[in-house]
Amino acid sequence: SLCYPTFPFMNGEGGEVMTDNKKFFSLMSDTTFKYLFKNPKTRFFFKDIIYFYTGIDINKFTLIDSELSTGNKYVSYRVDTLLVNEDSDLILNLELNRKNEEYTELRNRRYLHTLAGTSKDSSYTDKKIVVQLNLNGFSSTHGENIAKETFQLYDKENNIIIEDFIIHNVFLPKEKDLCYNESIRSKLQLFLCSSYEEMENFIKNKNVFFDTLYFFIIYSPLFLITFFSSSS
Repeated sequence: SLCYPTFPFMNGEGGEVMTDNKKFFSLMSDTTFKYLFKNPKTRFFFKDIIYFYTGIDINKFTLIDSELSTGNKYVSYRVDTLLVNEDSDLILNLELNRKNEEYTELRNRRYLHTLAGTSKDSSYTDKKIVVQLNLNGFSSTHGENIAKETFQLYDKENNIIIEDFIIHNVFLPKEKDLCYNESIRSKLQLFLCSSYEEMENFIKNKNVFFDTLYFFIIYSPLFLITFFSSSS
């Protein structure tokens, strides 16, 4: 049977489901995502997704830990993932949003505004472009049939765009079926799996790309044996 992965610092941040006395940690869980993204052996799984939706190659970026104030004096929030590139003055903020809480969109915009408004010194002459990619486990509030949204500051009358920041919203329940890129589509579907058995059945599909299979082998080390023994 499938070997169920464990992570060294799971602390109940959401996405946990009990299945047959084994706790399942969804890829949409903040803790699972951060652990896998910080691990160089599994970060590649997210690299293609980021490039597909933003055009940004994270190989040229540095991953940093960052705590931002959202203006809430009662709660301290940490951004999910923050990557910087000093050469291009680009900042990438990647957020996984499992549920659409009342505060989710506003909190994420405040992350974006805080990053865009931070300067290296008091002169504010350093140009910076902040890109936020939201992978959402829910449907768009603007319509259930919307798979993707992109927002920038835009003057419609004069056709002027301010490129200081960009928001890319990807709504996984819809995009996982509509995405034309088969490799990306298979990865998005894994985010919404609700059990290890569901992941296992999906990965056993012969059409799954090798890098997705390789990721799952790392995510669940003994799956390699399970996969090939059951496929022979």
